[in-house]
Amino acid sequence: MTPKDISNKVDLAPRTVSFALRKLMGQKLCRKIPNLQDMRQPLYLADLERARELRMKYEHVFRQVLI
Repeated sequence: MTPKDISNKVDLAPRTVSFALRKLMGQKLCRKIPNLQDMRQPLYLADLERARELRMKYEHVFRQVLI
């Protein structure tokens, strides 16, 4: 999805989405790829494998918060 698509879907300001995407890329939770249809708007893809790894690593923390 493009940042604009994400912004519209979750009803957040584009700057907020851009900031969040930079943070997610820093944690390697998403990847930025060129959009061949419109090079001005890159596409972002979630790295589901990395998300699973982090979830497994911190699952005990999630359980404690939910209790």
